[in-house]
Amino acid sequence: MVRTIKKSEELVGQTLKFLFITMMLAFATIPIIWVVMTSFKSRLDVFGVVFWFKPSLDAYRNIFGPGGKQILNGLLNSIKVASINVLIVVTLGSMAAYALSRLEFRGRKTLFFGILASRLMPPVVAILPVFLAVKKLGQIDKVLTVGFLNAAFNLPICIWMLKSVFDTIPKELEEAAFIDGATRFVSITRIVFPLARAGIVTTGLLAFIFSWNEFLLALIFTQKYSKTAPIILANATYGEAEIFWADMAALATIIMIPAVILAFFCQKHLVKGLTHGASK
Repeated sequence: MVRTIKKSEELVGQTLKFLFITMMLAFATIPIIWVVMTSFKSRLDVFGVVFWFKPSLDAYRNIFGPGGKQILNGLLNSIKVASINVLIVVTLGSMAAYALSRLEFRGRKTLFFGILASRLMPPVVAILPVFLAVKKLGQIDKVLTVGFLNAAFNLPICIWMLKSVFDTIPKELEEAAFIDGATRFVSITRIVFPLARAGIVTTGLLAFIFSWNEFLLALIFTQKYSKTAPIILANATYGEAEIFWADMAALATIIMIPAVILAFFCQKHLVKGLTHGASK
């Protein structure tokens, strides 16, 4: 009798877990599926038909028509900005996270929490003084400027992520290397970084996605030549008296593709990296 009750409780628990996971999966994927389906609808089918419709490529023809060059430039600018962001974040974030994880110095915890606290500040708070400084230097509408600013705002959270990764690597491995005559640089490059590879790849991927989807900085610090894909998406799909929803969905679908491809090829490291700090 007791065994039957336990089996029933386990079955109920597994069923509830399955329903919860299914709901979360649906919550995450249904908007994406809706956007992709809408991109293949004609303008008449966007509001009238949900599932059964005749696929059309009109929206893709429209966005790659007269304004196609602008959209391609926006995608290229987004790739440049995200690449600059990832390079800076991974390089500086790895060094800072290693120092906070391994080195003992006065004020280490205060510095670490100060870095995290800076990320809690909304970017819009610092926009005005940063904009005035960038304008004074004549760096408005530059891809490099947007990339550096993205890195500045993404660096704190990436330092926190990388520190949690380095904390899971036993210090004894480095101490053994020091005893064998290895320098700090050798222990980092040959022991720590290879073991933290999954976490570093995950951090770089998340930094890329953060930068790829970033809108506010690109809106304020770009004007004509350095517009990124989200800015093009916001500006390129409005008619004089209506919003072209199918065109907007088609452009949104195209913008999603690079991030999806990158996540697909890095999924092994992504799963490992996201669970890296779960245990020591």
